[in-house]
Amino acid sequence: MRIALISDSARTLELLRRAALAKGAEVCGRFGQAESAIARFSEDPPDLFVVEVGAIDGGALRAMRLLAARVTSPVLLAVHAVHPRMDEVAECLSAGAVDVAVLPSAEDRAQVDALAGKIRTMQRLSRAPRDPGTSRREVGSVSRSGALLVAIGGSTGGPQALAEVLTRLLKPCPAAILVAIHIDKAFVPELASWLSAATGIRVDVAERGQWPEAGRVRIAGTDDHLVMRADGSLDYARDPVDAPHRPSIDALFESIATHHRDPGVAVLLTGMGRDGASGMLSLRRRGWVTIAQDETTSLVYGMPKAAAEIGAASSILALDRICPAIAAAISERSRRSEHASPIR
Repeated sequence: MRIALISDSARTLELLRRAALAKGAEVCGRFGQAESAIARFSEDPPDLFVVEVGAIDGGALRAMRLLAARVTSPVLLAVHAVHPRMDEVAECLSAGAVDVAVLPSAEDRAQVDALAGKIRTMQRLSRAPRDPGTSRREVGSVSRSGALLVAIGGSTGGPQALAEVLTRLLKPCPAAILVAIHIDKAFVPELASWLSAATGIRVDVAERGQWPEAGRVRIAGTDDHLVMRADGSLDYARDPVDAPHRPSIDALFESIATHHRDPGVAVLLTGMGRDGASGMLSLRRRGWVTIAQDETTSLVYGMPKAAAEIGAASSILALDRICPAIAAAISERSRRSEHASPIR
């Protein structure tokens, strides 16, 4: 795997080389600006661009937009934990970056290994073609007589896909939405702020003791797993401690399947691996509408594919069809509520 670094930092170059070497990859060049990298690799692009936020002439967002317009190689953002520049990270993710990694100190072997893990994920990444004609038209009117619970999980490419789904929902949203995304906890607060501004729906980092609430999105915000308690409120749990991803989508889905009485909608968006598939199967067995993003619109057809393979997904839909399916479930829930017999 060939990696090109866009950064003016020699220190970052050395850290990236160490992490790349651990995964049998190589850094094939460092560039201070995107234009230089694009010119160098116009005919033979690298397998991955790493863009350091805060260390590029003209800014990372400008570099990201240039790369998105000119190359097909995926882009991994890199930031320093001391100066993470969260607002710029969120903007770069919205512009097409597929993930973000925290740059380790030279002495922190665990963080170097974590960066190497990100590189390994990128080694397996294949970019799917996009439909440039996809619109962001909001889904038509739905009844607001009952709050449906919508549980969403995603990983690589998940922030952009989540934004696409939330943008299309009717405002104010008549559903209560819980989200688990595989992203470093340091970036979750800014991700929530960016999603709120970009989609018109209030997105908050979930806190212990809160309840799912119509019109609100609550997103997992720690390395522990966001789960639902027996009383329907939210909590964070260490178990399962051996989960390959933290927060675990399976942990969220399984807890909802155990403790939430009424069927809702579960969505599994683009991402590497199998997290969320078994939890989604539990929800489908309890009468939930379960939706996996299709291969064509997934940046990485890993988690949705796993759900499809085990029969966990009742529907496999293109990204622009997921919101209409949620709206249909909300309408059906409202129709049932309106025709339910009153308690006597």
